[in-house]
Amino acid sequence: MVIISIKKRNQLKLLVEAGRGKAIVLVHPYYDKADARYNSVLENVLRQRKTPVIILEDVRASNKLRKQLSKKEANCIILNTEYHDPALFKKDKIKVNHEQTDLVHFLELIGVKKVFIGGQYATSPTKKFNQPRNWVSKIDSSLGEIYLERLRRIEQVAKYEAKLHERANLPAKKRLNVIIDGCVGVTYRNLISHGVNVAFLPPLLSPDKPPYWHKKKPKIRSPAKYKATFNKASRLYKQRKC
Repeated sequence: MVIISIKKRNQLKLLVEAGRGKAIVLVHPYYDKADARYNSVLENVLRQRKTPVIILEDVRASNKLRKQLSKKEANCIILNTEYHDPALFKKDKIKVNHEQTDLVHFLELIGVKKVFIGGQYATSPTKKFNQPRNWVSKIDSSLGEIYLERLRRIEQVAKYEAKLHERANLPAKKRLNVIIDGCVGVTYRNLISHGVNVAFLPPLLSPDKPPYWHKKKPKIRSPAKYKATFNKASRLYKQRKC
């Protein structure tokens, strides 16, 4: 259970309502150094006032971050997490909920309908896990269940992102290279498991990006550029003819 003041909860509810049920969840956003684009997008997200930002921060660094964000507290809330773990902090470690059900309940409490997620770390599984199921049966039986569980998680996320993969026209192998690891990947997968409508903020992911984000989009030239090119070609043709 997430404990916050009634005043803060009501502030977040109003922001969520104004933003049509949207909220941004940032998982350990300052955990490590990132590129300039990540830092720029992060600063813009924290500066905006339209969408509430829920930051999951390591309990050891959360107080320092609260001081840094004191001027932005109107639309931000920091929730303490375990060390190197996105699960919400509990003094009694037996009560730590690694499925993040308490986070889901908090999102429901403030009326969130759609979550945009970013932060660090967001990583894809290693190549050895992107194997067909019959390969799993050939390895040591003591490890077999672990590998099968990993494959189930990969397939779960790949199925959830199927439409995005289709739009990017990704080959089958790349569709399995989904983000399920790192604190961001774990949170993303847990939200999917709980039926939350969730999407990545790719510019706010480090170090990996989802497979559909890497696909280059074809450049669309404006009619004005086409006209300029045509006029130039016409002039060149007339010069040659002369």
